[in-house]
Amino acid sequence: MRGVIIERYGNADVLMYTSNLAIPKVEENQVLIKNFAVSVNPLDWKIRNGNLKWVTGKRFPIVLGHDLSGTIVKVGSKVTKFQEGDQVFCMMDANQKFSKTGFAKSGAYAEYSVTREDTLSIKPASLSPINAASVPLAALTAYQAIVKKANLQEGQRILINGASGGVGMFAIQLAKVRGAHVTCVCSEENFPLVSKLGADECIDYKKGKFHAKI
Repeated sequence: MRGVIIERYGNADVLMYTSNLAIPKVEENQVLIKNFAVSVNPLDWKIRNGNLKWVTGKRFPIVLGHDLSGTIVKVGSKVTKFQEGDQVFCMMDANQKFSKTGFAKSGAYAEYSVTREDTLSIKPASLSPINAASVPLAALTAYQAIVKKANLQEGQRILINGASGGVGMFAIQLAKVRGAHVTCVCSEENFPLVSKLGADECIDYKKGKFHAKI
């Protein structure tokens, strides 16, 4: 199959196109997805640069990429929640068992990817495949911060720095769903965007020290 690989760490010049990748093997708790769209996250270029080689090691080639949307073309024998033909999106993990460093062994930049059943969600009909592929990593990061770590409650106040960025935009929406008062820090030109997402107050970080205004 076709894909984009790296055979050494470095800048964007190390990215290589190949048509000789093997289609991943599907284990009993995994599915094989024919990819429609994938996204590029900071995590991907940090792996490419070698910033995380203490996790990724020196075994090459590496297929980068974590977020994807596509169609399931094969399911493992113990998969129960999904079937062939399902339109899905996910932050994939090619490991058969959950691992905190599993992200480093992914590989969405290819025609096909394999991931565990527990990493998947059905793609909403209202969401295009391209938009769906941009959701998982950023949304899950915001969810971990707002829900899992902060346990934000109704009536509480939260300041979201970098509110118009990928993680920030999901953080605004999650905070509003949980009933919080949301103050957003971003450039003034992005005030309309974050206000539409639910911001109660906006602070322009370009106009002085924003923490002095809280």
